[in-house]
Amino acid sequence: MPDRAPKFRSSDDASSTDTLTAPTILWNRIRAAEQQASEAQPLVLVVEDQASDRLLMQYALRHEVRTDSATTVEDAVRMATTTRYDAILVTDRLPDDTGMSVLKRLRFRSAYRHVPIVIVTAHALAGDRERFLDAGFDAYVAKPFTQNQIATLVRDLLGDDVRRPDAELTRKAS
Repeated sequence: MPDRAPKFRSSDDASSTDTLTAPTILWNRIRAAEQQASEAQPLVLVVEDQASDRLLMQYALRHEVRTDSATTVEDAVRMATTTRYDAILVTDRLPDDTGMSVLKRLRFRSAYRHVPIVIVTAHALAGDRERFLDAGFDAYVAKPFTQNQIATLVRDLLGDDVRRPDAELTRKAS
């Protein structure tokens, strides 16, 4: 299946109306934000096999948190075993299993009992949201999503742990 290029309005510049479609542009902006990120910022694992959706989530979160990414259930579980994540965003369908498998394999670990795990899925029929939440996910995001939806959700889930790049300036000014 060919990879879909992400298409959304840039929120970097309020005067910009360009639609970003080049993955390289997104990747470069994500990397630049990571280089400036503080180690104190929360670390979020994005588990998504579609490069365009994975890049879109990482791009949306670039000023909120640091991100890692995995493309399979096995990679996600291995990474979560060796690194402590503050939240996990996982798609429903992965090449080797489902997002439900990630949830089940991580929830029983004490390190992940209270870590927010969010399902990001194309399943948006009546009852799907409730089914995922009843299964143990902390939040539900339907595809297609906007940058703002992902960023706001992560800010809400992590609360005061999210450190905005301008947080120091805000504290000094008050």
